[in-house]
Amino acid sequence: MDQVGFYKNVDDTVTHTKCSMDTSGEEATLKCEGLTTSSDTCDSAANSGKIVTSSLTLCLDGSKTATFVATGNDPIQYLLNYGADSIFNTVIAENTYGIIKATEDSMTLDTTVTSNKEVCADVDQKVTDLPESGSCAATSTLYSLCTSGICQKICKVKTGVNCKC
Repeated sequence: MDQVGFYKNVDDTVTHTKCSMDTSGEEATLKCEGLTTSSDTCDSAANSGKIVTSSLTLCLDGSKTATFVATGNDPIQYLLNYGADSIFNTVIAENTYGIIKATEDSMTLDTTVTSNKEVCADVDQKVTDLPESGSCAATSTLYSLCTSGICQKICKVKTGVNCKC
């Protein structure tokens, strides 16, 4: 456990871990502790970045969620909205988004997404690279200036659609 995120303890299906940055001292340090049972649900953007302990799902934005991937499957990247009470709130600032990498035993900020990379996020918040055509699918949204896993939303004017940036 070397970065902010949620970690599944494969040897103990009850005790899992969350790691956050403790910024109270002179230097930020990684603080890990057991994940306690919560009544959180993924029913509002206010719960972005929280984990629902009963299902081990990460709230991404409103009702959108991420889960640990099944054993033997490739990691999946998800887009996480800023959440004031999130364990990611020290690394994902307000009005920015983080790319979360879900594996079979962790959900952490994917800091390998860098160099002002552009990505697309579909309606389920799953992230893919921007296609060579330079456009995301009609049902996806473009995010740009991705550096160390943090991205900005790119707004394009669409008739009758409000875009918050």
